Amino acid sequence: MKFFILFFAMIAAAMPQNKPGAIIMPGIFSDNMVLQQKANVTFWGKASPGELVVVNASWGASAGTKADDKGNWKTKIKTIKAGGPYQVKVKVADSTIV
Repeated sequence: MKFFILFFAMIAAAMPQNKPGAIIMPGIFSDNMVLQQKANVTFWGKASPGELVVVNASWGASAGTKADDKGNWKTKIKTIKAGGPYQVKVKVADSTIV
C-alpha cells in the first residue's frame, strides 16, 4: 500500500504545474512550423488564470488576450503573404516562448 501512495505522489510531482507566468502550448507550435498565408491564424495554450497573454509576430501583427478561469487562452493573428523566415513570440509575465 505504501508503494502505491509513493508511486502516485511521484507521478503528481512529475506532472507540469502551471506556475504564475508560465506558458504551456501544444507541440504543434514549434520551430519550422508553417502558417497559412493571408489568414487569421489561431494560437492557443494555457497560462495562469487571469494572466495577460501577448502574441507578437515579426511581420508586425500582434494580439492580446487573458487566460480564462481555467487558464485556457486563445487568440488570432493575421498572417501576411508567403515569405520569411518569421518569428512569433508568446509572452506571459516574464516568460516568453519564441
